[in-house]
Amino acid sequence: MAAASFEFVQGSERLDWGVLVAIDLQRLMKDTNVDTLQRIVENIAFARVTRDEAAMFTPEHILHLFTLCQLVIQYLVCSQECLAKINVKLTERLQEMQHRRDSAEAEREKLHEENVILRKEVKAQRRTLLAYEYANSAGGGVGMTALGGGQSYICPQCGDAYTKKESLQSHVRKRHAAVKNGASPQSQPQEVEKTAYEAQLLQQRQLQEKVEKLENLLEKEKERNDRIQHDSMMMLMQAAMGGAQTKTPSPSPMPPPPPPATATAAVAAAPTTTQKQQTQETLERSPQFHAPPLQVPPEVSAIPVMPDIAALQRYNMTRQQEAANNALLRKISELEALICDLKSTKKDTAEARAAPVPEPARTTVTATPPMEVSSRPPPPPSTQTKQKEQQQSST
Repeated sequence: MAAASFEFVQGSERLDWGVLVAIDLQRLMKDTNVDTLQRIVENIAFARVTRDEAAMFTPEHILHLFTLCQLVIQYLVCSQECLAKINVKLTERLQEMQHRRDSAEAEREKLHEENVILRKEVKAQRRTLLAYEYANSAGGGVGMTALGGGQSYICPQCGDAYTKKESLQSHVRKRHAAVKNGASPQSQPQEVEKTAYEAQLLQQRQLQEKVEKLENLLEKEKERNDRIQHDSMMMLMQAAMGGAQTKTPSPSPMPPPPPPATATAAVAAAPTTTQKQQTQETLERSPQFHAPPLQVPPEVSAIPVMPDIAALQRYNMTRQQEAANNALLRKISELEALICDLKSTKKDTAEARAAPVPEPARTTVTATPPMEVSSRPPPPPSTQTKQKEQQQSST
């Protein structure tokens, strides 16, 4: 594939035969060296050969030069193929990027259309909300005026009061055409609406802030009450435990452990009765220590105990579950014992049903040919047959 801007340039340099002859063709064919091929291309491409120089070439020189030209042409063909492959890959990548760009453009158009539709919907909803607010304020104003305490709209120019905003706007359009600040009569109703809307927004923000503050205070109060309740319950439990300890007598302290005895002393003899009496007397003489009763302040005892219903329900559920599990375990153990008894009785009955006849003496039979087995004498009679024969002979 030729380039469009290619032009043939006539070379003006001479062939460097020293470089060309020094190249080993066999080695260059086996181990291709790109630098050597580049030097050959530069030397041959921009060289000029005259007739006189060509007449001086020997057949060996011409063959050597032809082989070098073949190598250079093959190198150029290989380079062209590599460039063609790279061009194909780059073209595929370009097509993929164009496809991505087209998909991104379509997505952008879709999002733009959705944005336009959403903006229109927001504007319509805003207008509807303003209409509802206006109708609500107008209805509330009428109801309150009927009661005698309605909202009044005062004209900033003359001070006249009106029960409706529309009345004030019509009054401003008719009576006050010229405004001090030079604004047109058409812009004044818009300014009035804008100020009223800003006042409503400010009032809503203030109410929202008050609600948030009240919610925060309520959460803090709940946390404080829970903490106080938990502390009071813990203190009451401690007081109850302290009272129970004071009612129950404290056990006497244990005697000190005896020193470790050696093997010979342990084997020697047991303690005598006198030693036992001495140890009892020492235990009776030793002082007994009692824990002092826990002093509960009156303000703590006056706090009412609020039981935790959820905790009690959880405790009852766990106790019921434990009781059911224990009952199931008892039933399983009873069934296992019953199965074991049935197995043992079945085994005993099977053994009792089996006849207690002694088995005849087993004789080891070796593998013998059929002739030998037939020639052997019959086996001796068993003991039972002998006893029967003796009984018959005696009778």
